[in-house]
Amino acid sequence: IPVIIPDTSESYPLSEIQALGDKEYFDIAYEGIPIDMFKPRTVYYDGKEVVEDNVKIANRITGNLLQAFKMEGGTQIATLTTAVKKHLCSSYPKKSFDGVLYELSKMKGTQARVLENKVQMLADIPVCKRNIDWEDIVKNNKTVIFQLSYLDNPLRSLFLELILSDFWNWIRKTKNKKDYKKIQESILK
Repeated sequence: IPVIIPDTSESYPLSEIQALGDKEYFDIAYEGIPIDMFKPRTVYYDGKEVVEDNVKIANRITGNLLQAFKMEGGTQIATLTTAVKKHLCSSYPKKSFDGVLYELSKMKGTQARVLENKVQMLADIPVCKRNIDWEDIVKNNKTVIFQLSYLDNPLRSLFLELILSDFWNWIRKTKNKKDYKKIQESILK
């Protein structure tokens, strides 16, 4: 069965996992997160396929960040959502946290400065050169290890949530019933 291992305690260093067979290994601190969270997701509502628009993407990203950094308050939520929306609507060719930082830097107010400091942690993580291929992992019963040990707790929480959210999104849009049933069975085990 496919296995997803979020390593937060250096239990699976790359040098010691050669015996695991077919595997994918992502060292998040070194490589970055293998997920493009700015990419619109396909979601299903009442059996209809809907692609996220900029507002839904901004709300999703903001929700992930607020939860990971344990931020509360209407002003922070509004400020961060506005910065993400402005970045998504900008002419930046590649959407990233650098663009969100730029938008926050143009905003006035204490909340924008606080958020700027928090989002800076994300901008310091490198941009991953490869994206995770959930279909390959599931169909080929691979083990995927996400090395999160070298990150601060808020970043661990954020990246783990993003990884699981991305996997869940992939599950929901999988159309092949046989693969979907296999995924469900492996999750329930």
